Amino acid sequence: SLRKCSQCKFVRYCSISCQKLDWSLHKVECKGIARITPNVPTNTIRLLVRLLAKKTMTQNESKTLPGGGEWEMDLLTSHVPRYSEELKHSLTEQVFGAKLLIGDTIEFNTELAYNIACKIVSNSFSILDSEMNSIGAGIYIIPALFNHSCNPNCVVLFDGCKMKLRTIREIAQNEQILERDEGNIYKNIIYFVAHVIVVMTTKWKAV
Repeated sequence: SLRKCSQCKFVRYCSISCQKLDWSLHKVECKGIARITPNVPTNTIRLLVRLLAKKTMTQNESKTLPGGGEWEMDLLTSHVPRYSEELKHSLTEQVFGAKLLIGDTIEFNTELAYNIACKIVSNSFSILDSEMNSIGAGIYIIPALFNHSCNPNCVVLFDGCKMKLRTIREIAQNEQILERDEGNIYKNIIYFVAHVIVVMTTKWKAV
């Protein structure tokens, strides 16, 4: 059976070692989750909180990525000019929810939080079980860079929180990878593990 966090009694883990590995991120949200009980934070807000925590934890690391980025999320783009006013309002509410959850555990940067929330909208994946039920959300950096198409050459599926990218037709040399979220004819397979963060529902371990 899954182990509940003794403080928030919401997040569950498959083992003590899994819980210890997650503590550096969970401690940022733990008191906030307990404080808003019986309300439950959405996966998107928890993903936002954990990305903010990860950014805070790695801000002193020296790293240069393509395009001059300093951390993995800098590789991703958002499409803010295309967002409706309704979506922008929803993103503002998510930022407020993240701030409520974080409390005073880490310094809260509203501009950074909104920027990350926009990138979550454009780049996050719903993690699905074998019956196509959503069990969490995650950011997978390399797959997020793939373009979507009505005529894809691959599909995205999941094995737990590990992403599987499967080809559905032959891909020519120098042809870009085009994906959609479902399909039923597979040829080859590539595995991806979330490079930034994954948030699972209480039915699954948080990674």
